[in-house]
Amino acid sequence: MTQGKSPVLGVTRFSVFNPRSHAWQATLKHQSVEDYEQYLFDDERLAARFRTFFDWAMPTYQSMQEDHPYRHIVQYSDNLPERWKLRLLASAERFPVIALHNVSEDSSLLRFFARLLAEDPPKDGVFAWFRVDDDDVLPRNYLELVSRHINPATVGYAVSLGRGLTALHAGDHLVDVRECHHRMFSAGQLYVCRYDHASGKVRSLGQVDHTTVDRKMPVIVDSRSIGYLWLRHQSQDTVFDRTARQAYAEILADMSRHAKIADPTAYADLFPAMDEVLRRTAERDKEAPAVDSDVRLTDEGVAIPGEFVGGAVYRITYRLTCSTDARKTPALLSVAVTGTNLDMTDSGLTWSRHEGVDWFVYLTPTPGDSSRQLLIQLPPGAAGDRIRARTWHAGDASVSLNFLKMERLSA
Repeated sequence: MTQGKSPVLGVTRFSVFNPRSHAWQATLKHQSVEDYEQYLFDDERLAARFRTFFDWAMPTYQSMQEDHPYRHIVQYSDNLPERWKLRLLASAERFPVIALHNVSEDSSLLRFFARLLAEDPPKDGVFAWFRVDDDDVLPRNYLELVSRHINPATVGYAVSLGRGLTALHAGDHLVDVRECHHRMFSAGQLYVCRYDHASGKVRSLGQVDHTTVDRKMPVIVDSRSIGYLWLRHQSQDTVFDRTARQAYAEILADMSRHAKIADPTAYADLFPAMDEVLRRTAERDKEAPAVDSDVRLTDEGVAIPGEFVGGAVYRITYRLTCSTDARKTPALLSVAVTGTNLDMTDSGLTWSRHEGVDWFVYLTPTPGDSSRQLLIQLPPGAAGDRIRARTWHAGDASVSLNFLKMERLSA
C-alpha cells in the first residue's frame, strides 16, 4: 500500500538539552542554564511527556507506517537521566517506527535524514519531513491530509494544517477541549524536500522558526480538517518560569478565545489511542456543579461541597445575580486551611482576621447577572475544606449565587 508514495519523516525533540539554541535562550530570559536543565529533566515533567508521547501519540504514529513509507525520528541528548534514557530505548523497541537520533553524537538532522533515506531512496527524489513536539498529538489521518501536497511541484514548500484542537492536560483527562485555528502552527508543520541520489544528500533548509517560515519559503495552508491536538500544561517551555497558578491563568485566558467542543468523544476516531482519555473528559464535563440553582447569600453563608488538596490547581467558575445597589465586592468564598509553615503567597487566597472567614477570595460581580472564574492553589502540605459562599458588607443589596463548579486542573 506504500508503493509510489513519497517517504515522510516525523521529528520530535524529546527534552533535548541545548542551551545554545536561540529559541531556548529567548525562553530562558534571566534563568541560569543550570536552572533550565533542572527544569528540563524534572521527573514529573518527563513522566507527563512520556505519557503523552508514548501512550497517546506514538501508537498512532506507528500505525501510519502501515499505509505510508514513514519513520519517526526521536532526538535526545546524552545528558538525559539514565532511567529515562532506558525507558526511551525500551519505547523504541516497542515502536519499530522510531529512529533514535542522539544529537550529542551528531547534531545534524539533515545527515540523519540522508542516512535513513539511503536505506530506501525515493525514486523521484521527493520526500517530506514534519515536526511535532513530545506534548502534542497528530491525528490518525495526518499523512492523508498532507500527502496531497507532496509532489515534485511543491519541493521547497511548507505545509501548515491550520485547524486543530486544543485542551488543558490534566493527567488522565483533558479540560476545555476547544477547536482552534492557527496558521503556521508548529505541530505537524511539514516541509517538502529533495533527496539527491548522486550525492546522497538532502536539500532542505533544516529546522526553521515555524512562526516565520513564510519568509523562507511558500506555505500551503490547509484548514479543511482537524490537523493536530495542542495540549496545554504548566510545564510548557513558554510558561516554565511562572508559578503553576500563573501558568494556568495565562493558558486559560488564551484558550478562551476558541469555541469549546460539546462532545470530546466525537474525535476519538482521529485520536484512537486517546479514546479512554476523551471518554473520561466527557464524563468530567458532565459532572454536576456544587451549586446549580439560585441561592440567596447571607452573612451566615452557604456550604460548598468539596475540598482543596495542596499543590493542585483548582478552577472555580461561578455566576452571581446582584441588585444594582451592590458594592464591588458584595460576596466572598471562604476556605478553612490547615497545615504548618505554609507559604500562601500565590494561593489566590487572602487571610482575614474576621471570625468565620479565615482564608478567602472575593467574588466580584457586576450589577445584574455575571459569570467569573478564579484559580486557587494551596501550597504542598496544605488542605482546604469548609468552603462557604457568603455576603460581605452587602447591606440591603441582594446577592444570589446561581452556579458554582470546582474543577481540579492539575494532576
